[in-house]
Amino acid sequence: MSTPLYVDAGIQASKYCNVGTFAVLIFDYCITLEAESKWVWHRKWTLVRCIFTVSRYLPFFGIGMTFAAALRTQYYPGESCVRYGTASNILHILCIIAAEGLLITRIYAAWNSKFLLTFLLVFAVFCFVTYYIISNTNLIPNSTNTNSLIIR
Repeated sequence: MSTPLYVDAGIQASKYCNVGTFAVLIFDYCITLEAESKWVWHRKWTLVRCIFTVSRYLPFFGIGMTFAAALRTQYYPGESCVRYGTASNILHILCIIAAEGLLITRIYAAWNSKFLLTFLLVFAVFCFVTYYIISNTNLIPNSTNTNSLIIR
């Protein structure tokens, strides 16, 4: 009978973490707004500025979706929740890709090495492909994963 209490406590802790993360994101935005307006806003649009803009503003939408889902009082089973969850996951993945792209660009600018840039890009693609193969592989027999990888 104590299991629901632990589950409720975990859900409540998750909600608090989501609210705290949202507060940290807003705080970070507020303290860096002046530098952003000085160094970014009045520049021409380049690939790096596009990556920066995506990595700067897309997380607001992603964490907003997570925040709304975590604070929802009633959960309705069905396709709408699946679509909402999928859209939220895609948005978070795009945020991660943009942040990693910005990090790789910063490393390239600091080291000025095309070899290092090529290595980082190839390594990122390798990690993504490895993750995709592992996540679609049926590692546990009789699991509910229906997208198993068939190797012949």
